[in-house]
Amino acid sequence: MLLDKSFAIARSGELVIQCIEACIYQKIDKGLRLEGHGIIKINSVGSLYMEFVCLKSENFPFDFGGNDFPKDLFDPEQELFFECLTLDGEKIEANGFSLKITEFNTYRPFKFIVGFAEIYSQVPFNYPGQRKSFLCFEVNELSRVPKNKGNTTTSTLGGESWSFNQTVLKSDEFEISIIDHKEYVEVYANGDFDVDKLFQALRFYIGFTSGTLPQAYAMSKRSGSELTHYVRSIRNSIKSQSIPHPIPENILIDGVIDVKSHYDLFFNIWHVLNNHNVYFESTYSQWKRVFAAFNTESALSNLTISTSVEGILIDIFMPKLVEEARDEEYEKQKIEIIEKIKALEIDPTKRNTIIKQVAGWGNLYAAKALGMLVDKKLISTAEKKAWEKLRHAAAHPKFTPHTIERQIKEYHRVSSCINLFNKLVLNVYSYSGAQFEFGEVRQPKIVLHDLVNILGLEKQEAKNSVPMKPEIEKVEQAEPSRGVFVQKLKEIFSGLFK
Repeated sequence: MLLDKSFAIARSGELVIQCIEACIYQKIDKGLRLEGHGIIKINSVGSLYMEFVCLKSENFPFDFGGNDFPKDLFDPEQELFFECLTLDGEKIEANGFSLKITEFNTYRPFKFIVGFAEIYSQVPFNYPGQRKSFLCFEVNELSRVPKNKGNTTTSTLGGESWSFNQTVLKSDEFEISIIDHKEYVEVYANGDFDVDKLFQALRFYIGFTSGTLPQAYAMSKRSGSELTHYVRSIRNSIKSQSIPHPIPENILIDGVIDVKSHYDLFFNIWHVLNNHNVYFESTYSQWKRVFAAFNTESALSNLTISTSVEGILIDIFMPKLVEEARDEEYEKQKIEIIEKIKALEIDPTKRNTIIKQVAGWGNLYAAKALGMLVDKKLISTAEKKAWEKLRHAAAHPKFTPHTIERQIKEYHRVSSCINLFNKLVLNVYSYSGAQFEFGEVRQPKIVLHDLVNILGLEKQEAKNSVPMKPEIEKVEQAEPSRGVFVQKLKEIFSGLFK
């Protein structure tokens, strides 16, 4: 069932998997082992769970107040594993979860609920001419990636419709398709690549440029000849959340629709991920923090946005700027002062405190780094000042009457900090082109920005040509059918190798 219908059932939330044999166990001596049966479902908030009926248990202690497994969440040897055999004869697995069983559920048979982050099924898959890697996943969240291919959809009733709904990105490593359907987005890629890295790059690219946080509720991936299907827990509450996206989907420049800058951004994300992983991890993690905080109380979002700017500066820009800011003559003078302080006959603790203070003179800090970026024309003086005020207000909160004037002032500060954050992230990925600048209520400006090369990275460019409207290919595409998922994969592969 997971193999045949994983995407459709996860998309609808109507997952029901009957497990006729199920086992939860630990791979350690005297580890927990529970055997029984049950049903796997998706609850109303999007989480996977199983109603597990235990018929047999081993190494299950009796404790008043119940038992938590694993006892130590940070000990990898205590990790829990799950295996089951379904009515369809399919093996489904999971791992890395936890469970709690009360003392009242210690007499067999007993029932309890166990939650999973994901479940998966592995099958051998060999297709003539297949390339090394394959990735396919679906998300409910909106995609604003520019389209460059149209498709004709034919329904089972014979009706036909045409939609300009697909993006194709090509390189020597892969061919990627991002297809917007009515209620979900489908992404698949074929080629020779690291599957997990490409998923990260695509999730960041789609999410950052769309102002959403894509959650892959179903995924299939292959490296070599083993195909793994996943159904994953998501948070339904996030599907409707968004933050301001930094760049426009389509824009006319000199009478031509410019989407190349948008596509170039993805290839630079992919390049940085593979060659400067710390840069990617920093921007990716800070962006997720900003997204999470943006949909909470304003005080928390203000603090998070300002500290995320600081985090990117510390991780990425300040190591590059510190050498430029270094004053050798000043450093020599500091050493001379420190030597004189060492000779003073004062309390050693106080002397060491003074030495530390002197040693820190002239060090590069976030505000100074932003000042250097102002001089380099990457950001504006107004954005730097807005960050300083927002950072100080968030770190040192005090009561302020909630007036209209106060709301307007805070709105402009937050907007300037979002602009600042976006400029830093886009600069890491060598972006040049149209960008939103927020400030006016509901009327962001579109400004063209040239690349300010601070990090010394080699800019990557999209290799596939960008078709203009007269060149758009009209492709026949049948209404997607998930009845037999293997058949879908074969259709995709056959289309790619023609």
